[in-house]
Amino acid sequence: MLNNLRLGDFKHEELIDTQNRLVEKLSHPTHVTISLTPKTYRQAVNSTDKAEWMNVNENELSNMKKAHVFKVLPIPDGVKQIGGGWVFVKKPGIDTEPDCFKARYVARGNSQLSGLDFHETFAPTATFASLQILLTLAAKSDLIIANFDFTAAYLNAYIDKEVWIRPPYGLEIPPGSGCRLRKALYGTQQAGRCWWSHLKNSLASRDFKSSNYDSSVYINNKTGLTIWLHVDDGIVFGRKQSNIDTLQCTLCDEFDIKWSNALKHIVGINIDRTKTGFKLSQPSLIQTIVNKYWDGRHTPHAPLPPKCNMVSLTDKDKIIRQADFIAAIRASSYVATGTRPDIAFAVNLLARHSKYPGKEHWYCLQYLLGYLSGTISRQLSLTPSIDTANLKIYSDTSWGGEFSRSTHGYLVQFFGCKVSWCSKRLVTVASSSWHAKFMALGIAARHGQSVQHLFQEITGDMLVLNLKCDNASCMRIASDCTSNNRTQHSDREFFITNQLLHSGLATLAWICSEEMLADVFTKALGPQVHSAFAKQLLH
Repeated sequence: MLNNLRLGDFKHEELIDTQNRLVEKLSHPTHVTISLTPKTYRQAVNSTDKAEWMNVNENELSNMKKAHVFKVLPIPDGVKQIGGGWVFVKKPGIDTEPDCFKARYVARGNSQLSGLDFHETFAPTATFASLQILLTLAAKSDLIIANFDFTAAYLNAYIDKEVWIRPPYGLEIPPGSGCRLRKALYGTQQAGRCWWSHLKNSLASRDFKSSNYDSSVYINNKTGLTIWLHVDDGIVFGRKQSNIDTLQCTLCDEFDIKWSNALKHIVGINIDRTKTGFKLSQPSLIQTIVNKYWDGRHTPHAPLPPKCNMVSLTDKDKIIRQADFIAAIRASSYVATGTRPDIAFAVNLLARHSKYPGKEHWYCLQYLLGYLSGTISRQLSLTPSIDTANLKIYSDTSWGGEFSRSTHGYLVQFFGCKVSWCSKRLVTVASSSWHAKFMALGIAARHGQSVQHLFQEITGDMLVLNLKCDNASCMRIASDCTSNNRTQHSDREFFITNQLLHSGLATLAWICSEEMLADVFTKALGPQVHSAFAKQLLH
């Protein structure tokens, strides 16, 4: 059994690294959609939605022509052309809205050569934590909100290298000619970065500066406006409607933008503004996941069976439907990260086993999907309140586990609203319970600092971190800046807690295990206990 560690045997370390990489990949917050769409142009024109696909296809060609995406020129000797193809997406409508059809002509960027066809590719994406922080501040200060969407966003940015592409299907060009890209066509390796750089410079010309702690948050200290931006979807927050109207006019002069003064949904999340705050939910995505992957057998009141203890599969011949397992976990991870902290532990635990899912793992996945089916209408409430501790960080761990790796979790509570949470396995083995909790406390403190600094950038005020821990030994060590025989083996990075406490930027308080909200991120709980925690997490 892989859980039996042996000196000199590093196979389990390789498996742990593989599992950790999978968890990171599946947990990355990108927009997830699940739908049956045409894979090729031929399938689109022969489908029952032919009229809709042809309409969006013509719109995309029109956008490309309007943006002068490429220029038809004679192909120089020795120049390689990359291929391209149509990508079709059908997004289910939210509430009473009709389905949304989209078509894009995408380059086959996998054939580009690094150093020749592109250099840098990184482009930041927004975080749900920043979105929830800004929504909480909007509710607290009764800010005005508008949201916008850039049409054919990438086609506004110039590409930074010489790239030639074969013409789209149906476009006739002279023999010996090709299409030299002028704009950052979707699919090219550098497209995302080119668009991000172009938009960042455009916003900078309007006195917006990107946050040092979240590159997708832009702050204008002159007008008091703040923008949350995820690729081509954005939300602007402000106190004065006139400032928002001015921003709308200037952006619309430069870009083709869809603008709305009523924020209803963004990046797949329904947003309902109430008199006291916001309610966030993802019922459409959950329903789609359930319809596609749930077998209908289990309808439990907790996301995992009590005392669930899954282990890694050792016999690869027993792998069951790996692709479906990964797809279900990826979509569920988007829900867990966005609006449902009550399933964070279950999704993270299942993600570790997504490379080699067996019968036991599928049973637990069906258990999770049954739980989601029964709680599809649950919403994350962002209703701010003000007390003596406006920034609370709950941190907890369950010591041990498979490969002797403890699972830690934290919860960031900002003016009474749950804005950030995490369930994850520690990267190193903890020698004792206090050691595991001490490491987890350091991780939680770092994430709390990011909220602290972002709040200071936006408002100019500084909040004190109020760290919550349920282990007395851990608290004594965290409050003592010296090392001794019990602590000198700990990585120094985890001593950030000590530094924050002694600098006055944080306080540390003990709470009983029954009040430790982060406990739900560290292990599978029984139905009654989990329901009690879920109620506190979502309200």
